[in-house]
Amino acid sequence: MAAGSRVCPSCRALNAADDARCHRCAERLPGPWGTAARELVGAVAGAGAPATTLVVGFCLIVYLGMGVGDGSGLYRGGGLGAEALRWGALMAGAVRVEPWRYLSAVFVHLGILHAAFNLLALHRIGGGVERAVGSARFLVAFGVTGVLGFVASDLWYGPRLFTAGASGAIFGLGGVRVGWLLVARDPAWKQAAIELTLYAVIATLLLPRVNDTAHVVGGLAGVGCGALFGRERRGPGRDRAARVLAAAVALASVGSVLLAQRSPYWQVARQAEIDRGLR
Repeated sequence: MAAGSRVCPSCRALNAADDARCHRCAERLPGPWGTAARELVGAVAGAGAPATTLVVGFCLIVYLGMGVGDGSGLYRGGGLGAEALRWGALMAGAVRVEPWRYLSAVFVHLGILHAAFNLLALHRIGGGVERAVGSARFLVAFGVTGVLGFVASDLWYGPRLFTAGASGAIFGLGGVRVGWLLVARDPAWKQAAIELTLYAVIATLLLPRVNDTAHVVGGLAGVGCGALFGRERRGPGRDRAARVLAAAVALASVGSVLLAQRSPYWQVARQAEIDRGLR
C-alpha cells in the first residue's frame, strides 16, 4: 500500500492513496491533479462548502445587477419595484404567466439590509448543511424548499403578493439540519431548532414585510428533506442522480433569472415609474 490516504469526494470515506475506486461507494477516485484541483476550489470556496459559496455569489451578482439597473449602485428598493421584477421578484399577476418566478425570486433581495442579513445567514447555515449532506443534496434542498415556500406564499397572500429573497430556502436548510439530526437521534436537533427560531425572531425584528409563510413552509419542507437524506441508503447510482438534479436546479436558477430580463412586467412597471416621476 502506498503511503498516505485521500478522501472520496462523493461519500467522504478515507481511502488508501493508491486506490483507484472508493472502498465504500465504488466511485472512481480523482488522480493527483484532480485532487489538487478540488482542494484548490475548496480553499477558494471556503471550508469545504463550494455550493454554498456559489449560491451566495449568484445572489450577490443579482443584487449588484439590480443596483446597476436602478442607478443606485446598491439596490434600495422603492418605486413600483420594476428593477426587482426585472431580476425575478414574485408578484401575483406576473407569476400566473411566468411561474418560473417561484425560483428566480429566491435570488432577489429588496434592499441592502435584506441582502446582507440573508446572505450572512446562508453562509453560516448553508455551509454546515452542505458539509453534512453533500453539495448536490444541498443544492436540491435549497431549490425545492425555496420554491415550495413561495408557492405557499402565493396561495396565502393572493393578489397582495410581492415578495423575494432567499430566507424561505435558508429556513429550508435549517430544517434539513433539524431533520438530519432527528433521524440520527442526535439530541443536537433541539439546539438546531432553537437557532432556527431565533433567526426567525431576529428577521422579524430587523426586516420589514417578512414573509412568514415562506419561512414556515420552507422550514417544514427542509425537515422532510433532511429526514429523507438521513434515511437514504447512499450508493453510486443515487449520488449520480443527486448530481443530475443539482445540475438541473443550477441551470433552472440561472435560466429563470435570464427569463425575467425578457419579461414585459418589469418594463410596464418601469414606464409607470417614469410617468410618476419616480425615475
